[in-house]
Amino acid sequence: MRKNGFTLIELVTVIAIIGVLAVILIPSMLGYLNKARKSADKSAACTIGKAAMGVNAENTEKDIFAGGSDFTVSALTSNGAESYKFTALCMSNGDTWKAFDSTSDEFAELLNEESNMIDGNQVKYHGARKDTNCWVVGYSDENNRVEVWTGDTSGTPSYRVFPSPDKAYA
Repeated sequence: MRKNGFTLIELVTVIAIIGVLAVILIPSMLGYLNKARKSADKSAACTIGKAAMGVNAENTEKDIFAGGSDFTVSALTSNGAESYKFTALCMSNGDTWKAFDSTSDEFAELLNEESNMIDGNQVKYHGARKDTNCWVVGYSDENNRVEVWTGDTSGTPSYRVFPSPDKAYA
């Protein structure tokens, strides 16, 4: 005579099936989360880049791109690696923009004001890459454009996110 309930074999079988499904689904879910972080970072970088270009457009009477810290950067594109000189003006981990040196203080202050007008607070860094934790804004003389990169705590640019994202963000 059978009692109501499940046998031990039935319970173990169900747990095994759930385990197999978890092994299959969890990595794909993590991939979707990382893709969403990259998309959020690209959108935020676009906002930051447009704010920086707005600051530049409003201050045509003086060179607000003076100063900063020079880096030789290499961006991975669909055409391969491109290396060039990049001048970093300021960086932010989501609080406020901080200048790399006193010559770019004015740009950092203007970018803080512009960013606050956009949405009331700084654009969040979502951290799609684990080796970076901040935004770096600067310009490329060779390409004649404002660029937004991700960087580490020292502010070293690692991956270009705006205007044409590095392959790590594509």
